[in-house]
Amino acid sequence: MLKPWTFGTVLALLLMPSTVLAQRVGSVYWQSNGGGCVPTDKTIRSQQYWTVTGAGRVKYRGNGTQPLVFSCPVSNINSNVSGGGATILRLFYQDPDGSEDAFQVEATLKSFAKSNGAYNSEVCKVTSNKTGQWQDSISDFCRIDMGKNIYWVEVKLKRTRPSNSVVEFNGVSLESRIL
Repeated sequence: MLKPWTFGTVLALLLMPSTVLAQRVGSVYWQSNGGGCVPTDKTIRSQQYWTVTGAGRVKYRGNGTQPLVFSCPVSNINSNVSGGGATILRLFYQDPDGSEDAFQVEATLKSFAKSNGAYNSEVCKVTSNKTGQWQDSISDFCRIDMGKNIYWVEVKLKRTRPSNSVVEFNGVSLESRIL
């Protein structure tokens, strides 16, 4: 003989899929593609970069070897994200030699304290370490407090020698992680 379903059992079965989905949705606090970031004055003057406007990626132009530096202001934090205990910085890139150092892309989350302007040069940092056309790497956990600090991500592309190989900055994001 089958037992009748209780209201609580039916409700739990109906809500379970949305709870699982909610764990995946809303994990990104903020994100920007490479083309959404601002090149520094020195990067502009070097005339060694170009933005692939159709895809928002940033890469070297020609045979330049000066570091390319971009500032990505962190604004419009997604308020629907559950804090989860920690935040990671994710970097999307293309690096032809992975963890070697002829080519490199690195992103550093920086901040100023709103109360007194104290500068934190490295809240967290991530460096390209995988070879391939579309890769991503994540930082160690970093703590952010939007109420107390103003944040931006500084991204550097480095190339130690002229090359036809492509090193590019595709994007960055701040994401929630459950500890």
